Amino acid sequence: MVKEKEAAEKKLAESIQQDLKTAGLYNGEITSLIDEATQEAIKAFQEKEGLNVSGEADNATIAKLNELFPKKIEEKSDKTSVSSRAFVDFTRKYLGAPYVYGASSGKAFDCSGFTTYVMKNYGIKLERTATQQFKKGTPIDKKDLEPGDLVFFSNRGKTIGHVGIYIGDHKFIHASSSQKKIVISDLRTYTGKYQGARRYIELKDEEEVEGGKKE
Repeated sequence: MVKEKEAAEKKLAESIQQDLKTAGLYNGEITSLIDEATQEAIKAFQEKEGLNVSGEADNATIAKLNELFPKKIEEKSDKTSVSSRAFVDFTRKYLGAPYVYGASSGKAFDCSGFTTYVMKNYGIKLERTATQQFKKGTPIDKKDLEPGDLVFFSNRGKTIGHVGIYIGDHKFIHASSSQKKIVISDLRTYTGKYQGARRYIELKDEEEVEGGKKE
């Protein structure tokens, strides 16, 4: 029971931080702790919405957050036997494909068009823009990134303006507007712009797939 309660509290903290970030009031990483920065963001939200300003995530504050940022159940892939290697190999097929703003055709992409196209191949329907994709999915700490997770970045300030797909070993694949094509970049060089990650698909390790039923 204690572990379940702790897990629920962590999930709630992540959800609150995600909502506050969407509201433009929280600039930190999504974690599982209500730290001082989160409390200050909660105070700002409470003041903005005419609530009791305490810095605590009380029932009234949570209810208001849920009202303004309703949670939706995401479509899940039924392809549970997909290995992370196969997924990454699929994304790599598009290396060098041209960047075209607004494109998601399979021949050309913009950043969110690429993530939308890849996930659609695995039965997952994403919203079309990077901002919309950031608002949904499961928040993931940077230290817990796995292949298939979407990673998000800001273009100016803290506004979400770019998205890519993590492929492991600190690398992510994305449609780069500056390089005008699909490229692989090192996540560590984007530290200043990194805003968080979301998980939409659960992939299997190669060993798990090989040990199970093969098709």
